[in-house]
Amino acid sequence: MTDRLVYCVKLKQNLPALKRPPFGGELGQRIFAHISQSAWNLWRQQQIIIINHYGLNMVDPRATALLMKECEKFLFEEDVAMPDEWVDENTDTSGMTKPRP
Repeated sequence: MTDRLVYCVKLKQNLPALKRPPFGGELGQRIFAHISQSAWNLWRQQQIIIINHYGLNMVDPRATALLMKECEKFLFEEDVAMPDEWVDENTDTSGMTKPRP
């Protein structure tokens, strides 16, 4: 059995699709139909940044709503920015990437 391919609107190419919708509802189905596993993995990394940056409590329905809004923006919009005032801990103040230990 071969993996299902999808034209990924995030990465702009045909790639292996998710095996199942990531969650219920219209957005979950839209992601399943138009987002690759690779792009979903990128979102999972971005999701952690957002949760930590804003200190989201995922039991709070407002936090969940915010995260779903950010998910949709990240996966389906062209220009996606990092959270306000976010600083990559691997970049020094001059903008140069620090070597990883």
